[in-house]
Amino acid sequence: MAKSISTLWQTIVTVMCLCACTHALEPMVLAGKGKAHAKIVVASQAPEAEQYAAAELAHFLNQMTGASYEVTFQAPSDQAYLFVGKQAARFASDEISTRGLGKDGFVIRSLERGLVLTGDTGRGTLY
Repeated sequence: MAKSISTLWQTIVTVMCLCACTHALEPMVLAGKGKAHAKIVVASQAPEAEQYAAAELAHFLNQMTGASYEVTFQAPSDQAYLFVGKQAARFASDEISTRGLGKDGFVIRSLERGLVLTGDTGRGTLY
């Protein structure tokens, strides 16, 4: 079970990087030389599942890059960001919709300075 979750997160991070590259002329760099170049943003009042999803994302990015990723409640002005969860997605863009995704569906959307990862439910966001 733990191996399949790890594989799932590695797949998601790979897709995130590909999405980031297709949106901007310059690729979004998540880490370099063991240092994080992005922060993970979750809403301060986010449900427990979304907070857990943000912590899991930080953990698996750390395993893959060797960098420590900060989970914060505010979007950084000087770094790329990874918005996690439905409430945090609203900070990033009003155009992101989770309607019709069902309880397990999720959205990965690239923006100019980052990515949005959210589901319509906490469960979808965690996936």
